Amino acid sequence: SSGINAEWPLRPGEMLRDVASKELAAEREKDKGNEAFRAGDYDESIQYYDNSIEISPSTATFNNRGLAKLKLERYHKALLDFNHVLGQEPENIKALLRRSSALEKIGSIRAALSDLEKSVAIDPSNARSSQLLKEFNARHEKLLAKGGKRVQIVESSEDEEDNIVPNDNSSSLTNQSSTDSNVTSSENASSEPVCVNKETEADLTLKKPDERQTDVNEEPKNCPK
Repeated sequence: SSGINAEWPLRPGEMLRDVASKELAAEREKDKGNEAFRAGDYDESIQYYDNSIEISPSTATFNNRGLAKLKLERYHKALLDFNHVLGQEPENIKALLRRSSALEKIGSIRAALSDLEKSVAIDPSNARSSQLLKEFNARHEKLLAKGGKRVQIVESSEDEEDNIVPNDNSSSLTNQSSTDSNVTSSENASSEPVCVNKETEADLTLKKPDERQTDVNEEPKNCPK
């Protein structure tokens, strides 16, 4: 039995403590990234998100990192992070709105529209998704008309914002400043602001975040679990 123990440096209980320790360390790095994001230092926020992902990957951190890259106009790299999130969580509204912004920026209008339509279909009551879709249709009216396709939008009286609470959220994802930390699911800006909500995905829209959550919250405006 002594030989077997020698092959297992960590006992079951120790392994659990080790996992918990790594998750805590990753969360701290993500929080630092959200703070840097809110301060407008996107390059630094990406470094902290990288550290967090290396320690213990989470979709919220990928979502927030993608938002920071979006702010820096690194659209193709941002798409890789949003694709990763949506590969695990296909109905993550924050990631859909952010990816739509990135796709629009590189000229993939049809694909961008598809993500916006899907976000509205997933949650028709999400005011932010409906507003972004409405604005998107207005910007690309002629192109959409040629395709014989027009999107119906469900009007909502409420205005939702993305939460960039270090836990894992612009109208057109033009350039904004940050709120997600939860890098948030109610996507409020294409560039979601860094917020801190431990169960929300990073949601920064191109804006600057006003709140601290696990997720950076912002949608195509200017703001990133």
